[in-house]
Amino acid sequence: MKWFGAYTEQRNLVGYVSKFSELMYNRNKDICNN
Repeated sequence: MKWFGAYTEQRNLVGYVSKFSELMYNRNKDICNN
């Protein structure tokens, strides 16, 4: 089950990174609009 934990961790990391990049993208968009 060790690989399963690593897999879940990796998916959480990917989700975190995509959320973070989305946040940064929205911030940059707001800055550009203003």
